[in-house]
Amino acid sequence: MLILGVPNAAAYAILAGFFDIIPLVGAFPAVGLPVIASLDESVVKGIIALSLLLSYQQFEDRVIVPRIYGRTLILHPIVVLIAILIGGKLMGIVGVLLALPFAASLRAFFDFANDMRGSYTAKPTEDTASQAK
Repeated sequence: MLILGVPNAAAYAILAGFFDIIPLVGAFPAVGLPVIASLDESVVKGIIALSLLLSYQQFEDRVIVPRIYGRTLILHPIVVLIAILIGGKLMGIVGVLLALPFAASLRAFFDFANDMRGSYTAKPTEDTASQAK
């Protein structure tokens, strides 16, 4: 944005960082505000800023964020994307914010249940072995 001469580019970068806390949804204000500011300078700068910011946001939201969240929460990147999309569809922005903690909690619950099931497998004892004869 500094190269394009967008006014207050550093402030927009800081705001974009705050908007990125909201996965997938935060991209709209993060892109929209600097594009509006660059449109004030010229239409060409606005179109260039829009295309650059949209391509960056799409790459970040579709590739980088699922990998980072997936590694941090021990979830597959596809599970991260699906959880965010389902959370957004069911509960809007609140659902987007709660989707990943909920998915990670489900993973932890199923891991725990799987571990508990494995530790409670029935082992033949002397009593059951003698009854079988």
